[in-house]
Amino acid sequence: MTKQIERKIKFIEKEIQKDKQMPHLASVVAYEFFLLIYILKEKDEKKIRKLYSVFINQLSNWNLENLLDRQIEYAIKLADSEGKLEYEEMHKLFSLCDEIYALETLGFTKNKKYKLTLEEALKKRFLKEKKKAKLVSEDKVDNWRKELWWYKDNIIVDRKSSEK
Repeated sequence: MTKQIERKIKFIEKEIQKDKQMPHLASVVAYEFFLLIYILKEKDEKKIRKLYSVFINQLSNWNLENLLDRQIEYAIKLADSEGKLEYEEMHKLFSLCDEIYALETLGFTKNKKYKLTLEEALKKRFLKEKKKAKLVSEDKVDNWRKELWWYKDNIIVDRKSSEK
């Protein structure tokens, strides 16, 4: 087990033992599970499944059964906010998209109406602030993200052509 995987597991163990949890931290825990299972393809499946089971049970204790909908609502609110976003806010919007994708991949259910509203709000925001969206997408993109539409639609240049 690599140090990176060990750190992720320790973080998850610490967070799921808490009596209360904020939605954004619960979403980060879910995101860490996503990275372990789908991106890093951690082989210690038994330990991960056990931790994940505890996490799912804790969501109920934390009153966060609707975690995916909460994150989608937050992303819509940020995307639809008045005026221009600061760079950090645009970065947060991309991070929320990544977390929402991770929650969906993990099997969390969503309100379909929210999902369509989210996509419309994101596209409107990215169109409104093309340059900032492109800068953030360039900063955050990596191999597993490059096919996700919010990155693919906002990349400044094709990395392969820029490396030549």
